[in-house]
Amino acid sequence: MQRVIRTQGVKIMQDGNNNNNFNNSGDNNNFHFSQSQNDDKSTQLTVDPKRAKIIEKTDIRDKTVGSFLSTLAGVAITCVGLASDCFGLGEKLGIEPQHLLIATFPLAIAPALINRNAIRYFVKRPKNKNEYTYVGDGQVIGINNSHSYWVDMPKAKCIYNNCNGFIYLTATPPRELGKIAKCFVGICSVGERDHSYLVDHILNATPRVFDWRPLENKEN
Repeated sequence: MQRVIRTQGVKIMQDGNNNNNFNNSGDNNNFHFSQSQNDDKSTQLTVDPKRAKIIEKTDIRDKTVGSFLSTLAGVAITCVGLASDCFGLGEKLGIEPQHLLIATFPLAIAPALINRNAIRYFVKRPKNKNEYTYVGDGQVIGINNSHSYWVDMPKAKCIYNNCNGFIYLTATPPRELGKIAKCFVGICSVGERDHSYLVDHILNATPRVFDWRPLENKEN
């Protein structure tokens, strides 16, 4: 339902969503603005226990440590090869430095590539129960019990007016990095960036406007 207000030659049409359209009949000018009623609202993203992936703490720890040691060993062998080439030891031993590099490079990077998700979970794991950390791809990691973590893509219904979409997490805009502390950014599956949210470490989501412009256009 639309309500019409007239004042000093200006007609104001206000709808149920508190959106106002101004029409100045004298100058034939039209203006529109939206006054959000969502700023004082909030909702909470939820995790589906049936969908959540359970990860053993020892598993991601061991994979991370193993990847680090393998990379360290690969780098050490590469340094030995380069040093032997500098002092002519490679020629005496019949070892070509380039062959050594080819052999050790996969050893250095393969474990890190294979275990990249485990490393990411280990580095970003939360320290306290009931706190969550964003790990990318719309996912958060949380403490399941004393022996394991869970990883899931939490969601909630969008609370912007007349929207039937769902909130999901996304990467923080470059211009917002460092401004929102340990919080995350959520957007709507329907309204997308127009329906954006600030999500805290316990998954409470509050409507928030962000600067989505890329950094290279910062001067604009």
